[in-house]
Amino acid sequence: MLLVGGLASAQEAEAILYMEQPTGIGLEEYGARWPTLDGWLKRLAADADAASTVRDRLRDATAKQDEPGALNLLAQLQRQAGATDEALASIERALATEPDEFLHHFQLAMVCHAKLRVAESGLARWQWHNRTKAAYERAFELDPANHASRYYLAYTAQQAPIGMGGDPEEALRLAREGLERGQLGFTVVVADLLRLQGSADAALRAFDLSVERGAFKLNAFVAAVELALERDDVARALAYSEFLVRCRPDSPRSHVARGDALARSGSTDAARAAYSRALELDPMNPAARRRLGETHPKR
Repeated sequence: MLLVGGLASAQEAEAILYMEQPTGIGLEEYGARWPTLDGWLKRLAADADAASTVRDRLRDATAKQDEPGALNLLAQLQRQAGATDEALASIERALATEPDEFLHHFQLAMVCHAKLRVAESGLARWQWHNRTKAAYERAFELDPANHASRYYLAYTAQQAPIGMGGDPEEALRLAREGLERGQLGFTVVVADLLRLQGSADAALRAFDLSVERGAFKLNAFVAAVELALERDDVARALAYSEFLVRCRPDSPRSHVARGDALARSGSTDAARAAYSRALELDPMNPAARRRLGETHPKR
């Protein structure tokens, strides 16, 4: 269900439980729910550049007939192309036909979140936040086993202001309930929530367990490296940063965090190599540039 870009190698990815904001519904899940989509799905799987063509043909195919699965797939392709108004119209048509289909509410949540990200006014952002939350709540009600909906609702409960839906205790309850259901990826969510709530010792222990279980979230482990360094726990910072690079070698932030841990350990040359790698991935990365300058050998 959770589609995330920039993973490690295919072999390593199988052992890592990536916990990030969902980006789409997987083709296999589409095929399992709506077998009539098989032709479209094979086209998308075979050709990475076929999305535009499939999107246009799906739009034509659904112009006069409401086929819920096709409309959901169309909404996803439209959303991924940045056509959020069209995506919203497509998924609302799908919901009108199948109002209790979990995947439609899940797609609606992702469309609303895309609208939230580009909303310009505070009022618009609040409205789209509420619509996103409501869609995830309905999706979660229909399928409590879905970890992506639980993930979003847990972080929303943590980050929203108290009195406006914020409830840190509820956030932890949702994450821990996921663990009780055997969803071990929530180990890193629990760790991150504890960090955000100021329980540093408990958070670090949970991050240790996350590494052991292979539960990963990029922002969480970048913050975990910073937390460990703040507490002069260089050994932990090194372990967390190594895990970062293993899980997300494509992210400049992984290499900057690795460089920070190495620099603190006294391994200046290795730290400079890490910062240099971050700049190879993102030549304009300000953190990597600044730190590379700070660790420049003195003459």
